[in-house]
Amino acid sequence: MNDRLGIALMLLAMLSFSISDAFIKASDGYLTLGQSLFYLGVLGTLLFAAYALAIGQNPFPRSLLDTPVILRGASEIMATGFIFYGILYGSLTKTISIHQVQPILVTFGAVLFYKESIGWRRWTAIILGFASVMLIIRPGLGGWDFTAIVAFFGAIGLAARDLLTKAVGGHVSSVQLSIVGYIALIPLGVALLLFEGSAWWPGIENIPFILGITIFSMIAYLAITESVRVAEFGTVMPFRFSRLFFVYAIGILYFGEGIDWQTIVGAIGILCSGLFVLIRSSSAPSSKPK
Repeated sequence: MNDRLGIALMLLAMLSFSISDAFIKASDGYLTLGQSLFYLGVLGTLLFAAYALAIGQNPFPRSLLDTPVILRGASEIMATGFIFYGILYGSLTKTISIHQVQPILVTFGAVLFYKESIGWRRWTAIILGFASVMLIIRPGLGGWDFTAIVAFFGAIGLAARDLLTKAVGGHVSSVQLSIVGYIALIPLGVALLLFEGSAWWPGIENIPFILGITIFSMIAYLAITESVRVAEFGTVMPFRFSRLFFVYAIGILYFGEGIDWQTIVGAIGILCSGLFVLIRSSSAPSSKPK
């Protein structure tokens, strides 16, 4: 195990995700949601398929039709579609702040669907995490923040994807699962293009946005996969929260987004509760039924 390399790769993954997020946000007014998702799906599928062939793997084995794999692809549609919407039409910093609740949702889902047992400390952290999300979404007399609600559903989709990954057999590699994730975006992009009535070809001048979104998301996928392979899971996973700091820097310095105290306090609450859940989960013995 090489913890230093694993941490470096995790930081690279979070920086790459943040740059991809920035390209999504910057494409507002140039690309529609349907165009972004369609071309991300097509290019991501082609590039990951080429990578699979380069490392000697079959990019499209029959095992990709297994029910858990298909359900995982469906959760990817929900996650990516909602998060793209939140970034494109809402606040980048607020969307990614809410996105950090994912580990808490995974722990909650493991209790519901895998009958895992957790103690009162992690239950407290889960409640704090949900309360922090509500602080950012801010329900009340002023109305709900719709894009923030959409972002939360995106986080639920990501948690479902992670939970379904547990149900996928080891005969399906990480690269093959990544291909499924990108393939799933193609029909979503097509459906949105038809709904929006937007042009299929966004224009050659907008290609940099598509390449930026796709290439940096792929770098992130590969880096995060390699990170958990070369280092201890419990060591590298807390560094996933570094994405929050990268995105805040980009959102404030480049996009000029203002951050109110509710979002800051909510993000801190999500960060602290998520870190606690990750640390407790990595140190606690597994309670799954054998």
